[in-house]
Amino acid sequence: MKQVFIAAVFFLIAGNISAQNFEIERQTLVYEDTLALDVFYPKQKSNELRPLLIYVHGGGFSGGNRGGGIGYCDYFAKKGWVTATISYHLTMKGQSFSCGQAVENKINTLFTAAQNVNQATAFLLEKSKQFNIDPSKVVIAGSSAGAEAVLQAAYWKKSQKDILSDEFICRCGQYGWCRAGSELDYGGHSHTYGAISWYVRPVGAFCYGCPSLLLTS
Repeated sequence: MKQVFIAAVFFLIAGNISAQNFEIERQTLVYEDTLALDVFYPKQKSNELRPLLIYVHGGGFSGGNRGGGIGYCDYFAKKGWVTATISYHLTMKGQSFSCGQAVENKINTLFTAAQNVNQATAFLLEKSKQFNIDPSKVVIAGSSAGAEAVLQAAYWKKSQKDILSDEFICRCGQYGWCRAGSELDYGGHSHTYGAISWYVRPVGAFCYGCPSLLLTS
């Protein structure tokens, strides 16, 4: 059965959040060239596969670091998820990603970040047995620039080439903008505040937070 790359509202996955607080472990791993991620997972062994959540930090593609996602990942790992906060190439260091930036530079920046998100996803899926990950339930989330990276990773097929299987498909309906799961009425705003995407097998979820520049070629 084909795996589907779906952007989903967070309540659709709430059923996978346990009321139990697990004791967790943390590892730092290099997933691509110099890029690292911190992975968090329940210490308690289980026969049940666990959903994976990957967090992508913000910072205008010029700053920020994966430490910004530690609290987020720690919370969901304690609820029974495998989680990871990732580093990605900050190609706008010392520059602005605002309207004055050349479009070509923006496109290159978005492509690089999206590729990194997909590389981190593929890396963790390759370790699904080690971390007891359910490969049919993979959520990627981000804030600000991280949200832009998440959505480009989900819907810009070229950024997945030779990284993820061709069986990953995108389904998207556009319902406006999303700010960390709340204050959803941001239609027409030029900034993506938060995004959630979900790799799952069932089809039928929908997309919040589609960015102003959505590349599909």
